[in-house]
Amino acid sequence: MRDIAAQVAAWENDKPIAQLTSDERQRVYISLYQGHLPKLDEKGIIEYNQSRGWVESTPLLKQLETYVISETDEQQADSEQATTESDSTSLKYYSGATAVSVVLFVATTLGLAPAVIAGSLATIITGLFGVTTLGVTSRTVR
Repeated sequence: MRDIAAQVAAWENDKPIAQLTSDERQRVYISLYQGHLPKLDEKGIIEYNQSRGWVESTPLLKQLETYVISETDEQQADSEQATTESDSTSLKYYSGATAVSVVLFVATTLGLAPAVIAGSLATIITGLFGVTTLGVTSRTVR
């Protein structure tokens, strides 16, 4: 039961289990102990031995899992989609910056670039990646 309380407290407080405070764990533990788990046991969804503090799933719980999508799962899916979109945008910016840097480097190496570019190549490339980083950061923060 302690494991369940810790996991639920982590979801409720949006933090890893290791970062939970004693109060956060205790609040969830009491709620589970006094209310939620006894009701789930009455309905046959779980088997709960309150005096020993153990919880066991039943076949009914496994059947219900296919119909229940928790808010946490939906939030995680939304977060993963946003991360994928952000990563895709970042990849485009950094790929573009890399392509421009390679072209500048090759042009300088072959002597095709003006002397001003050749002498300042490191500064130009660093500046290009700095501007790209600022652009990606400003898009991500919104």
